[in-house]
Amino acid sequence: MNEKTEGTSKHDVIIKSRQRLEMTGVSDVTSFDDGAIVVQVDDLGVSIEGENLKIEKFNAESGEFILN
Repeated sequence: MNEKTEGTSKHDVIIKSRQRLEMTGVSDVTSFDDGAIVVQVDDLGVSIEGENLKIEKFNAESGEFILN
């Protein structure tokens, strides 16, 4: 299921030891605070909730997003 479907881009989500989240295919960060972050992937919003959330890296051109 790694095929690209029309209107969507390839994206991955990796969670490491419940401490770090890495995503690809992220086009925008629409809202964030230390308890919740919403990112845009294709035409969908993805909500991430937790405690003391910090965006380590976001690159809109490459779609790379890293959260600690």
